[in-house]
Amino acid sequence: MLPSLEVLLGRVEWKRVLLEKPDYEIFVWPYNPNISDPLEYQRRKNAIVSVLQKAYPEVHLVEDKSEQDREHWHTYAQLLKNEQERGKRCLFCYGYRLFRAFGMAKKMGLDGVATTLTLSPLKNTLAINQIGERLSVRWGIPYIVSDFKKNDGMKRSKDLCLRYGVYRQNYCGCEFSLSSREK
Repeated sequence: MLPSLEVLLGRVEWKRVLLEKPDYEIFVWPYNPNISDPLEYQRRKNAIVSVLQKAYPEVHLVEDKSEQDREHWHTYAQLLKNEQERGKRCLFCYGYRLFRAFGMAKKMGLDGVATTLTLSPLKNTLAINQIGERLSVRWGIPYIVSDFKKNDGMKRSKDLCLRYGVYRQNYCGCEFSLSSREK
């Protein structure tokens, strides 16, 4: 998440990461209904709150609604439990989370939606951006196409996490991904 904020705030090079120069007021919505373990969920939420307070006070934190949607997300993800990691279940998850993000943006009257999902080398950036663009048309809100891995985004993420003492997870958070890693 940290390199994403730096790019969107214009603190680091944006070319290759975004299609146009950033000029945004940023609202962060830490929406993760896929995280099934309450301890894992709380660690990630605490990390976001902590780093925003320390390093990005100009960024607005939007109240998290993940817990309210966890059961709903799980009901549908369960139907895809036997899918390969990075397959149809992950595509569902990207779509679910982005759909909710667009809904929140509409509710708040925001002018655009971006996602930090494109920072991870384990996620399908092309698919994420295609989903975002389709939802943009549906909701009538611009989607900010990105690839936050570019310009050493992951290296920068690791460096920033070390600097700010941010917890770094080693899986997406869903029980299916965790069981896949454990195998």
